[in-house]
Amino acid sequence: MDKLDWQEWLIGIVGVWLIASPFLLPYTPAEGASALIPGGTAFIMAGALTLALLLLGWLELAAWQLGAGIILAIVLIISPWLFGFASVGTSVFNAVVSGVVLGLAVLGEWVLPNDDQRISHH
Repeated sequence: MDKLDWQEWLIGIVGVWLIASPFLLPYTPAEGASALIPGGTAFIMAGALTLALLLLGWLELAAWQLGAGIILAIVLIISPWLFGFASVGTSVFNAVVSGVVLGLAVLGEWVLPNDDQRISHH
């Protein structure tokens, strides 16, 4: 790999944001509740998975990794309702926007692969 494409940069930024966002987004917990924003653990796990898929893609990008990225984006988008934090607007916004950006970046990687055509379809 010679250089990172815009899709890879964007995927990496989303992964780092997902890990950092539970600590950076404004949230005032109820007394005795966790200081993490609702959905924070899910965001951290999704960010770690995003970065792991990106690192695997640097070695040799395979179609299954792109499929996993799309699935991860969809799960992020529906996670507020899936994991029960849909009542917290900041968490919903973070999940939906991060999922859409991740999905668009992964689709961009699939539809507009870089010049070396690294996608292995076997």
